[in-house]
Amino acid sequence: DLSETYGAVIVLEDDLVVAKDFYGYVLQALARYGDDPQIAGIALYSHAWNGYADREFRPQHNGFDAYLGQFSISWGQCWAKRQWQAFRAFYAKVQAAPLPFTDAVPAAVTRWPDTSWGKYFVYYIVQSDRYYVVPYVSLSTNFSDAGQHAAAHDTAHQVPLSAAEGMRYRFPSDDEAVRYDIFFERMRLPVEGVASEDVCVDLN
Repeated sequence: DLSETYGAVIVLEDDLVVAKDFYGYVLQALARYGDDPQIAGIALYSHAWNGYADREFRPQHNGFDAYLGQFSISWGQCWAKRQWQAFRAFYAKVQAAPLPFTDAVPAAVTRWPDTSWGKYFVYYIVQSDRYYVVPYVSLSTNFSDAGQHAAAHDTAHQVPLSAAEGMRYRFPSDDEAVRYDIFFERMRLPVEGVASEDVCVDLN
């Protein structure tokens, strides 16, 4: 909620390490997407593992420095005021009742505890057809120290960390971006002669 005061916030959990250029990346991403109604937030972390399918995840690269993904990212993120206000409005409507099961969201998400804000954010992103801006090379990594949500230290979520400094990032437009849905599957895949909304990819 501090975005109401400061215009935007970066949230970092205590078991994260950030890249040297994380702040420059965030400022440039906010300048590009801060007022875009389709963007739910700016991610610092870049997934290398699809936890729903227990498979490695490598997003297709198209020459830009970021892509769009519907998965919730709590291991380093930024929200502009407008982005957070939109989620808060959704959360105010649903927090008093159990979230319904829907095949539009991975079944595992329904088992996350109610203390997980990420569960609500997943539903929000999918139901409102919004996306995180996700860097191809991560600007944060997770050491998964033992604590509230982990009984033991776990290195499964560590990812390669960007070593760039002073970089000028190339962000895609709506039409240029590679997109992934909540299941880590490609969206809007161009197939000649077929409308993109009629194509559903399930590689996992």
